[in-house]
Amino acid sequence: MVYELNYFPDDAGPWLLPAIWRGRKIIKAQNIDLIFATGMPWTSLVVAYFLHKLTNKPLIVDFRDPWVGNPFHVSKGAFIDKLMVSLENKIVKSATYVSANTTPLREDFLKRYPSENPEKFVVLPNGYDSFDFSAYAAMPLDSGDVLEIVHAGSLYGKRSPVSMIDSLSSLLTDQSGPVNNWHFLQMGYVEPEYSFQSNYGDLCESGLIEDAGLLPYDECLKRLAESDVAVLIQPGTKIQVPSKLYDYIAMGKYIIALTPLDGVLAEMMREYNLGDVFDPEDTVGISSKLKELCAIKKQDGELAVSYKNIEKFDVKHITAQLEDLFLKAIS
Repeated sequence: MVYELNYFPDDAGPWLLPAIWRGRKIIKAQNIDLIFATGMPWTSLVVAYFLHKLTNKPLIVDFRDPWVGNPFHVSKGAFIDKLMVSLENKIVKSATYVSANTTPLREDFLKRYPSENPEKFVVLPNGYDSFDFSAYAAMPLDSGDVLEIVHAGSLYGKRSPVSMIDSLSSLLTDQSGPVNNWHFLQMGYVEPEYSFQSNYGDLCESGLIEDAGLLPYDECLKRLAESDVAVLIQPGTKIQVPSKLYDYIAMGKYIIALTPLDGVLAEMMREYNLGDVFDPEDTVGISSKLKELCAIKKQDGELAVSYKNIEKFDVKHITAQLEDLFLKAIS
């Protein structure tokens, strides 16, 4: 219990007191007008809350993911879970504005805090800075007729690659003839139970699957630029959108998302015409789509992408909204 409390609310917990002490000095020395914090790590929100209490400066808190109710939360005991709920309650009620990265997350706050003014809860989506991706987005593909499929991110817990790999494997024994003009690239940490070498050694040996492990960000972007299809694996939650989606959008990639069909990610995929959405267990549907994409790549040499109205995810637009919140909070 002592150990868990030292690392509460997360691994940044040991920085809590030093950050509060240093933050208070900075606020006084530089006459700071407003305190803004984003999470996770949730420690940053706790630091901001105490600085708000110590200085009486307006507080804006930003949730890039759910804290309470996060489907990937691993309980550290009833006492710590109650402490987490209590802290979020205090932070939310003390803030002038609370921003969420999705509409369902905002709605979740409205349900849990019905006594708060609904106008204090706003949506600021994640996004991309086109400048960071311009050099990579313009890179030509050089993969011949091979459909290059990439997943950029960690595989752990509920984020299982099994349905995607099983769907690809089924193409090799397709009744109308084997389809093998594809290559799957995994970039990022892979939990031991999902080890590609252990579970799909034959596909790795044949070169159809490549587990590149952890790569520098620039290298990840380069490999992503060289791909045709970018995969999202987001099961078990209806209110979260993985941040890698915006990297995929910035790169102009055709996207396949494995996620609940009635969740916010699926809704975004359909609204902005980003690609295709499948239930994570729908291996038949995933297989059929991959076969179709392989045929298109073989015939046309590329996949056409036609997004709709994605300008709202440009950080220039999001920053302007945030600036407006700042001005309202200090006025």
